[in-house]
Amino acid sequence: MAFLIVVNILTHFRILKVLCDKVRLAPDLNLQHLAQLTPGYVGVDLRFLVTKAGQICIKRLVYLPHCLCLQRDLFARGLHI
Repeated sequence: MAFLIVVNILTHFRILKVLCDKVRLAPDLNLQHLAQLTPGYVGVDLRFLVTKAGQICIKRLVYLPHCLCLQRDLFARGLHI
């Protein structure tokens, strides 16, 4: 038998902060607002959300050749695509 603990918005915010600790986020991303938009999510759901968002960003960089300025920025930071 498995038990799920449904957490509140403050806990969602704290989990998101930990998950996004080493992630470069957009300056206008509001983790508190994101926590409010994810009622009923548990930790693994939030982890999936952060992971999937990162995958989408990488796909955009790889598949959109007109994003050369972003690719140059990543290259300058030592990240090669």
